[in-house]
Amino acid sequence: MKQQNNQQGYSGIDFPYILRSLWKNAFIIIMCACITGMVSYVFLDNFQKDSYTVSAKLSVIARDNSTEKIAEYGVDSAVTGFLNLMNSDILKSKVEKSDTEGKLSGEYNAVREGETNIIVMQATSTSALSAYRLLKTALKTYPSLSSYFDSGYMVRILDDISVDNIVTNNTKTVYYAFCAALVVLLGGVGLTGFMCYFTDKIHSREQAEAVLDLDILGVQHYIKKKSNQKAILVSDKETDISYIEEMDKLVTKIREKMDVHNYRVMMVSSINENEGKSTTAANIALSLARRGKRVLIIDADLRRPAMYKIFEKEVDENRQLSQYLDGTVEIDQILETANEKNGVSYIWQSKAIGDPDRLLEGEKFKNLLSQMSETMDYVIVDTPPMGIVRDAEIVAGFADAAILTLKQDYVRGTAVNDSVDLLEDAGTAILGGVLTMSKSEHVSGSQRSRYGKYYYGYGYGKE
Repeated sequence: MKQQNNQQGYSGIDFPYILRSLWKNAFIIIMCACITGMVSYVFLDNFQKDSYTVSAKLSVIARDNSTEKIAEYGVDSAVTGFLNLMNSDILKSKVEKSDTEGKLSGEYNAVREGETNIIVMQATSTSALSAYRLLKTALKTYPSLSSYFDSGYMVRILDDISVDNIVTNNTKTVYYAFCAALVVLLGGVGLTGFMCYFTDKIHSREQAEAVLDLDILGVQHYIKKKSNQKAILVSDKETDISYIEEMDKLVTKIREKMDVHNYRVMMVSSINENEGKSTTAANIALSLARRGKRVLIIDADLRRPAMYKIFEKEVDENRQLSQYLDGTVEIDQILETANEKNGVSYIWQSKAIGDPDRLLEGEKFKNLLSQMSETMDYVIVDTPPMGIVRDAEIVAGFADAAILTLKQDYVRGTAVNDSVDLLEDAGTAILGGVLTMSKSEHVSGSQRSRYGKYYYGYGYGKE
């Protein structure tokens, strides 16, 4: 177990991880924004109509137009008085009472134009005709209230009210719908970033080393299979040379840890499905065999065996691991010894069986590992995922060491640490973890070129 205070957590902001998450969820975020925009547009278009405003300018002047009168009462106070009158509830009440046909709707108000003696009175309604009638009625009604305000001043209408004075006030339906969509879009981006910051999914080597109770032995970058590849194997000349280099570094670390303690049997597992454990196990075995070691692969995933698919092997249904475990056949009948092609021996399983934990718990599986460890330098055991069934825990009781494959942006740190505890309780040594399918820190073209010159110069990738 890695000795470090991982309780301190990992507080770094991983921008590549945030970008990967945004790209992964981009379709959902954009669709939500588009749907919000469309719904907002339909709602605004149906329930928020355009409005129309018509206005008229009025001038406050002295009744006798004398300078003395202007000085005596003051234009400012006169304008203020007329504004109060025109905006009063009394005038509004009279306008409403004069609407005998019920065709007047909307609002009107009066404002002063700057510091002048000009008053602008305007009416707004959902139809041009209604706005016109409302202003006309208000202008016609306010003189009847002049007795409330006797200041020696009067109001003269400067503009004739006409259709040319009507202004259309667009509701900006498209603009507001776009704003609603933009808010949802930014909210989706912000929520994704927030979740990335507080998630415990393993998304980088640095974060894994900070929060996990095991060492990170290596990183395997995502490599896309070519059209003629069934699986990515280091023995395949079509495999990207950078992947072979990463696997070579991983195997070097595994050998160092295994040889120090004279470990022979190593299990490879994961927390969930599709984390690359079987491919990793196969390539570890192939890499060890390339170094002249006697290596055996045992496919102990009796629920969903995969090794025969990776190596494109036709397996006799009567000569599989499960047949040996239930006593039907002997070891020499299920063991396929190494050949010149890749130097790896195999014990296959192609048929899924029910309740495999019952077979794995028996003495025959323990004896198999014990016997094979005496004749092989390394025994690599592929197991089912630990987070789904207990088979891997059973195998751990018989294995010397274990490694876990951790799919980037997929597996959670708490689940990994729980699995590490289970493996340690079973008595197996945890060599470390491998971050698989990494999409960060891509290998550059120049690095691939250097790898290629080295490996192909020494026979890698050749038949």
